[in-house]
Amino acid sequence: MKKVFPVFLLSVIILCSQSQNGWQRIPLTYNNNLSDIQFVNEYTGYIAVGRNLAPGAVYKTVDGGLSWSLVFLTSKPMKSLYFSSANTGTVVGQRTNLRRTYTGGITWYWFAPLIGYNSINAVHFIGDKTGWVAGDSGYVFRTDDYGANWTNISPNLKDITWSDIYFMNLNTGIAAGESNLHSPIMRTTNAGNSWVEITGFNGSWKRISFCNEQTGFIAGTANFTGLFKTTNGGLNWFVSGNAGEYNDVYCVNEDITYAVGVNGTIHKSTDGGDEWVELNSGINESLYGVYFTNALTGWVCGNNGVILKTTTGGINPIGIHNTGMEIPDKFSLEQNYPNPFNPNTNFRFSIPPVGNGRDRSVKIIIYDILGNEITTLVNEKLNPGTYEVTWDASDYPSRTYFYRLQAGDYTETKKMVLLK
Repeated sequence: MKKVFPVFLLSVIILCSQSQNGWQRIPLTYNNNLSDIQFVNEYTGYIAVGRNLAPGAVYKTVDGGLSWSLVFLTSKPMKSLYFSSANTGTVVGQRTNLRRTYTGGITWYWFAPLIGYNSINAVHFIGDKTGWVAGDSGYVFRTDDYGANWTNISPNLKDITWSDIYFMNLNTGIAAGESNLHSPIMRTTNAGNSWVEITGFNGSWKRISFCNEQTGFIAGTANFTGLFKTTNGGLNWFVSGNAGEYNDVYCVNEDITYAVGVNGTIHKSTDGGDEWVELNSGINESLYGVYFTNALTGWVCGNNGVILKTTTGGINPIGIHNTGMEIPDKFSLEQNYPNPFNPNTNFRFSIPPVGNGRDRSVKIIIYDILGNEITTLVNEKLNPGTYEVTWDASDYPSRTYFYRLQAGDYTETKKMVLLK
């Protein structure tokens, strides 16, 4: 977690509001269980409320999850949501509860594709026009006209309760859930018009996430493990991760994936799912939703109104501090020290006065040799001064990295080497 040691009173206030484990607890006035979370950009996001407890609701944030406002309230629990843009989204829940908004939650429209149907548990869209919902009794429906009409494309397996549905493109998708008689994972290559069972998985599956059309993860519980991975678009799956019970998984890119589960569990992989580390969430509530807008900035949600946010990838950096009272007259980024290093290294940089002394938004970002963003050490407004920040690279492999200072129009990049 970043700490700004005080030079001005504002710095003191920022420091006191920071968590010490990499996660910030966000208060929510509505203390029901939270079932799903999604962000459409770094500022705008939505949460579905209820899961198995009425009433249900949808909350919205426009400040990166620091505050939330109620945009929809219903007597039935809401279980899943999907927003294809900041304004257009769908939320689903019990008693055929399927609602669409085209105004960012200001107004909602009700659709009832499943007559006599008890619960819709999952929703996924490709763009605004084409989407799928899935739920109890094996039902799957598709819309090709923005939700105005829905077609029954169920695989005719009434014993399956679908928990999630995910489409990598307009034709290829995966549905997963629970069943005592059939495989609870199925795959389609024709938009859901027909389904093929993926055999050998007699588990209870919760959520699906794909990094690209071939590589994805599924979270749940089966044979003492709860995370499986595919590298061929869902045709085959193999064990990935630690034993446990997981409720959601989110694949940021081919290297970085997060998974959440019971008792506040948050696990992270930085090597494509080969190894996972447990992050300290600081809570014991079960978590049911996870979403990241980049490798470092993300949110999780769960029981009893729990919302956590991280801007450090869930890890507590050693810290950023001001190294003196002298005000520099120009931007500068010094060579890190030590270099090469293992596993910690330090970065010193200077921020001059800008615009009559106004604060400058500053970032220190680490990249790998291919230009992929690895982590962000600093991402905040800093007063003029000289600062130092430390990076703990314990979770990263030996290789050449680059670090960049960004402040307004100014950028400077330098190279460093991690040797373990």
